[in-house]
Amino acid sequence: MASQRSTPRATTSAHAFALGRARVTASAFPLRFELFDPDRAPPQKPSRAPLLLIPAVIAALVVVALVRSMIVRALLPLAIAIAALALWTQRSRMKEREAKERAGRRALILEETKLLFYPGKGEPRHLVMDLSRPFGITLLSTHRRDRLVLIVTSETGAFHIGALVGNTPIAHLAPLFLHATTVAGEDAAFEVIGPDERPVLLTPDELADLMQAFHTLDPACLDRVIVTDTKGAKVILDDDQLRVDSLAFDLHAPLEWRALVFQEPFGQVMTLYQGTWIRQNGSEVVLISLLPSLGPILEVEPGEIATLDRAVLRDLRLMQASAEAPPPRAQRHAIERLLMMPIRSSLDRAPRQSKQPPPPSPPLH
Repeated sequence: MASQRSTPRATTSAHAFALGRARVTASAFPLRFELFDPDRAPPQKPSRAPLLLIPAVIAALVVVALVRSMIVRALLPLAIAIAALALWTQRSRMKEREAKERAGRRALILEETKLLFYPGKGEPRHLVMDLSRPFGITLLSTHRRDRLVLIVTSETGAFHIGALVGNTPIAHLAPLFLHATTVAGEDAAFEVIGPDERPVLLTPDELADLMQAFHTLDPACLDRVIVTDTKGAKVILDDDQLRVDSLAFDLHAPLEWRALVFQEPFGQVMTLYQGTWIRQNGSEVVLISLLPSLGPILEVEPGEIATLDRAVLRDLRLMQASAEAPPPRAQRHAIERLLMMPIRSSLDRAPRQSKQPPPPSPPLH
């Protein structure tokens, strides 16, 4: 891997990047993204006291026009001027307090070469991602489209950033969901916790702005996943290639792949795994991760499937897996389970070779 970030590809990626956000220029960095705290009271509305000046001024003009007393004519404008000065001074102080409070809130700071986490209240910033080296971003969504999580990956690790959709209209977020891979049965994984053991959440609009900023830094980052398996081998997904340790799989050439589940004893407990078997030109690997349970992948109410969009239905199809015998350990590469579906989605877009019959399926107890 080169020590510097790779040059962006000129070709259009499989997911053309279009979020409908304002383009971020290099001069805009660093960017600050204030973290949303669901337990924090909503901000107070700005004071309307300065608006009282308008009727006061109108009343003063009427009085000046009708009252003949020179004392009243002289003192009334002076009193209004003093009141206006007091109101504007109060408003300036409120703005200063708000700015100071905002500066003390938790936030993500995106610079051109790094992503920083600021825990707030004057605490030191933490480096969570070195962006001077190649990095990737992967957007995931629940099938209900109520939560999002953005995973930033690089050789140094992964950092998760969540978002709650809340009352934001789905149609407004359609460009964002276009880039999201659906993950079902993993609600707990969407509870993103930061280095300070508090939620790391943005609003959906700010998450889209953050993705746009990442895209400015490296237009190829959206098609890239960079992780290290439990054995220290690199697993790197680019737009045109999947590299697993020393093996490379061309995503523009025919290949074979299938989803599988298997179980193995771990001490006195049977552990469930999900896997993605891949073969091309004699190279063969199995990406695996723990499976939380063997229950239904998705439980929906009657008629709910009809309301799911095509992307969700496609991803639910990719989740279907057959039970098989445990694959050879030499072929296994364990990765974070949330990244299994984005990798399958890329494999699904690759040309397929004629399918080989899977090995006999053992019963799962």
